[in-house]
Formats: sequence, structure tokens, C-alpha cells
Amino acid sequence: MNNETPFKVNFDLVNKVSKFLNFLLYFSASITFFLISNEYFKIEKNLNFYFASNLNILLSIIAVIYFVVTLILNHLFYKAENNRYTDFIDNSLGTKLLEKNSINYFTNHSIEFGIKKLGVNCFESSYFSKRISSKMLPKLIFQTSLILILFLFSCFYLSKNNFAIILQIALPISIITDLIKIIYFNNYVSEVFENFKKIFSCVDQKNVENQILSNVLNYEKTLSYFCVNLDSKIYSEMNGKLSEDWIEIKERYEIK
Repeated sequence: MNNETPFKVNFDLVNKVSKFLNFLLYFSASITFFLISNEYFKIEKNLNFYFASNLNILLSIIAVIYFVVTLILNHLFYKAENNRYTDFIDNSLGTKLLEKNSINYFTNHSIEFGIKKLGVNCFESSYFSKRISSKMLPKLIFQTSLILILFLFSCFYLSKNNFAIILQIALPISIITDLIKIIYFNNYVSEVFENFKKIFSCVDQKNVENQILSNVLNYEKTLSYFCVNLDSKIYSEMNGKLSEDWIEIKERYEIK
């Protein structure tokens, strides 16, 4: 099912900046691999010291740019998430905080506005977040391992001054930090999802609204703290299957 979201333009910008960061990452890795290969196998004998030094300077510049752009990306992501959160509130509680709301982003139209719908929408979001972040992990682990190995090899095989090493270490640190963030993010959203399963399978619905509010807050705090931008390509690939799964989940927990 196609969906329209008022915050699409915000996340499109976030995705463009993310792609630029990936370009910097692989460009930096390519230069490092070339320098290490040349140093070890002597592929290009005419590669003089000054050219190699200039490439090392370029690597340092790329590392600094990567770090700065990451800070900018976090700011853009915060703005996009703010719009997503506002739309989430509008769709769940029937408010009109945004001028235009999403269409078919949430699929729980039959449920009346209120705390229950707030919980059901968050239940759906936590499931999508859990599955997509899990799918992202193998690629990120490979990416992080590759960059870390190249950086360590470059420290051993390439001539660098301490200042260059300090600058260039910003890149692997950023990558490792991103990996750690998404691992924790996946664990926390998985916990939120499991809590919703318990909430909506509970026979005694006496304090269910308090439990829903607590779990929604935990989910939103997780999104805000870790600032994880879920892979839009993976989302597009998995959206159809996850939507079908969500319908089955609602049937299993008799959510109407």
C-alpha cells in the first residue's frame, strides 16, 4: 500500500546527507587501501613521498568533514523526527498539530482516537523499527570491520605523524559509534515491541493505558537518544512483507 507523509521531504534530505557520508566513507577506504597496497606490494614504484603525503592529508580532511557532516545530519534527523512524532500524535489522538497529515503511514484506521490507538500505532512502529534495524546490522558490522582493519593497517604500514593519526581516527570512531548505537537501538525497540505484546495479550485491562503511555515514552526516548536513521532502501524492500505481518499480529492479539 502506498503512503504519503508530510515529513518525507525531511527524511529525503537526511537520506541524501547519509549517502554523501557513505561516499566519503568508501572514498576514504579506497585511498587507504591503495596506499597500503602500494606500500606493501610496491604496485606503483613512482609514487613519490610527496604524493603519498598529500593523500594522507586528504584522508585527514575527509575524516574531519565526515565528523562535521555527521553533526549536521543529527540536527536534520532531529527536525525530521519532530515532524514524524507530531504526525504520530495527530494520527493517534485526532489532533491537528500539522497542516497536513500522513496517508496510510499508519494502518490502524478502524481504531478510535485515544490512548489505545496511540499504543497500537507505536506497537506497529516498534515492529517495523525492530525488523529493519536487524536487517541493517550485518552490513554495518562488515562496514565497520573493514574501516577499522584498514585504519589499523594504515597505522602500521604508512608513515604518519601523530596529528594525522588523531584526525583520521575520527572516521573509525564515528563508524564504531554508529554501530554501537544501532545495536542498542535494536535491543531497546525489540524490548518495546515485546512489552506491547504483553500489554495487548493481558486479560486484565485495568491499568493498560498507563502501561501504553509508559511504553510509548520508552520508544520515543529511544528514537530521540540514539538518532538512528533507518535505511530507506531496506524499508522499501520490506514494507510490503512487514505490513502483511502487522495485519497478522493485530489478528493474533485481537486488536480492533
